[in-house]
Amino acid sequence: MAVLALSLGMALFCSSCADKEEPGPSAEEVAPEVNPDDLVPIDESRVPDEPTACVSTRDFFAKEVWSPVMQGRCDGCHTATGLAKDTKFVLQPPTLQGFLDHNYEVVREIAAFEYEGTSILMLKPSAQISHGGGKLINEDSEDYAALESLVAQMKAPVECEEDPEALNEFYDGVSLLDPIDTWRKAAVVVGSRLPTEEEEAFLAIEGELGLQVLLDELLTEQAFIDWVKEVYNDQLLTDRYLLPGQDGEQRALNLLSTADFPNLFWYNSPTADTDMSLLAQAASQTNRAVAREALELIGYVVRNDRP
Repeated sequence: MAVLALSLGMALFCSSCADKEEPGPSAEEVAPEVNPDDLVPIDESRVPDEPTACVSTRDFFAKEVWSPVMQGRCDGCHTATGLAKDTKFVLQPPTLQGFLDHNYEVVREIAAFEYEGTSILMLKPSAQISHGGGKLINEDSEDYAALESLVAQMKAPVECEEDPEALNEFYDGVSLLDPIDTWRKAAVVVGSRLPTEEEEAFLAIEGELGLQVLLDELLTEQAFIDWVKEVYNDQLLTDRYLLPGQDGEQRALNLLSTADFPNLFWYNSPTADTDMSLLAQAASQTNRAVAREALELIGYVVRNDRP
């Protein structure tokens, strides 16, 4: 509207000037002379800053509070098994899926409690009020400032909209395999086999939707369960107990107590008629059952889709 009014005003002004025969002043007469010595640099502090990326309150918690402030301090006592397990401030460790979301909600609830106008999330770790863990941070520290900023944000949490263009830029230059090649890699790595001609023909018709169907079926095959157990053994290293010790002892069985398991060495009562080769096989199989019990439990959970 302002542009329209300005344009209209200029048109009226020009039409009124058109009736006059006297020329107006030239540009040189109107523009003042500028002395180069009078020029000063631009005050950069008055130049608007470029818009910064949106940071949600949850992301602020994860980057500025959880990692640098709470992890390694609060999670020493405020856990399900720690000294502060009976308080309302119980955090989950990073080993649990979704721990950040859980911890964010716990911190948000604690931050809402105040004493004389200040959140106890700031008062407790700085020992301004009674804290079983003692003083962990100073009031003039960056950690305290981060907690103060988080408390302020949690009164009106910042939510950021996802930028689809930014996500697309992240994957610029990435080439994705087609469904058939993707299935081949999955079948080899997870299923320990090659794709069948029928499966490739199915994918040639169904594409991505067909890939989802085949992957669901692949996760029910025994080879997948074996692969899962192999992956977890790389973490637990329980297969180290499958091999006998230096004196031939069963290393997994020796980890257990005969007081808890009186029949632990049930096979060690041979008679004159006992086949010693069978006795050795019984010892080996019993030891194997104990050594791989954890892996077999994981396999059972995956196979039966248990939580």
